[in-house]
Amino acid sequence: MDTWLGRFSEKKYGDNFYLRYDLPDYMEEASYIGNDKDISLRKYLHYRYNFSEYGNDVFITDMIFLLLYLLIIPPFVWAMFFSRRQAPLIIDRERQIFYTWYKGKAYAARYPQVGMAEKTNILFLKVYGLDENNKLIGRGFIPNVSSYSFAFLSSGNDKGLAVAFMVKFLLNGKEAVSKVDYKRREPLIWWSKDKRPADLEAQIPLILAELDRLGPPDEDLSE
Repeated sequence: MDTWLGRFSEKKYGDNFYLRYDLPDYMEEASYIGNDKDISLRKYLHYRYNFSEYGNDVFITDMIFLLLYLLIIPPFVWAMFFSRRQAPLIIDRERQIFYTWYKGKAYAARYPQVGMAEKTNILFLKVYGLDENNKLIGRGFIPNVSSYSFAFLSSGNDKGLAVAFMVKFLLNGKEAVSKVDYKRREPLIWWSKDKRPADLEAQIPLILAELDRLGPPDEDLSE
């Protein structure tokens, strides 16, 4: 120890004097981190969980917060930096089709072929693409109908208004729903954006031709 109290305590009570509980009152200061100006992790953990009568409660609280950290922080970091943002669902009134894309694959449908479903309080619009074997597959698009859509907490009224908005646009055009042009907010992290495929316009006619030939497949929404 580099203080007289530390040297005295070490000589009289041994090297681990700071771990003892029988020091006299006038040496109370020596019981704290050996009267040093710093503390090792071992000393810190010992005092945190053993020195006080509430040490066990402190230990349980620390473990709960550690568990919450492990359960919440890694998924949050993944969602912020590694997840891919959903591409927009585009309504083309001239061609009367819906289309979007996901990881380089196009998904499209004509107005009458677009599916709609609601599962676990989530509104889906269903469009279609082609798999590796040129078989039709469905994909669900989740419209952002309210500020709570990300948590799947949108109300029935929110969903009804969103559907009414789309129908009004389909029937009467953009001027019926908005007097100004606006753009979707860009993602915070540029690499989380699902880039538009270079051959998107080449993929769409192939999908529509297969839909016209076979009709929409009777299947659940693809993941």
